[in-house]
Amino acid sequence: MNLLDLVVDFCRTGTLGPMRCGAKLEELHRQLGPHTDIAADGRPRRWKPRLHYWGAIEVLICHSTVISLSLQTWRDTAQLPGQLGLGNTPIPCRLSHVDVMDSLNAAEIAWQDAPELLVIPGDGDARGVRTMPANVELVFWDHDGTGRNDTTLRLKGAYKSDPNVRCGPHPDSGPPDGR
Repeated sequence: MNLLDLVVDFCRTGTLGPMRCGAKLEELHRQLGPHTDIAADGRPRRWKPRLHYWGAIEVLICHSTVISLSLQTWRDTAQLPGQLGLGNTPIPCRLSHVDVMDSLNAAEIAWQDAPELLVIPGDGDARGVRTMPANVELVFWDHDGTGRNDTTLRLKGAYKSDPNVRCGPHPDSGPPDGR
């Protein structure tokens, strides 16, 4: 498997190996090993979602439940968990718009333009796409500054959130100020 195959599978299923919206953090630790944090935060984090990382994959956790997944491909290379079938070495992340869209079409994955995914809708140097029925969102950007065209756009990342995931109550379900 290569990174393009992983992106296409993510677009088809909405999962990255064992990573899926609704999964429990303990389950991911058991299957993938411990996560890393980019910056430690010693302050209490009551009632706040928290990002956990497995290489280039960001997982947003709320009350020990995955509510969002993000495969970051904006760097030149990425490290991914070996359990995803890509090995443990850094892999190139230069996935072009043409290659990704051709692969989605070849796999018969339905998609639609999603300009609302962009910081500036209608931005000529970026494109948003949503796959169906998995609702994985892809954002492409002009990585070399030459202006948007299908040969210069590159995949920035693939994202999946599920607003229907129930996180359950916080272990200390009192109000945030301790009253």
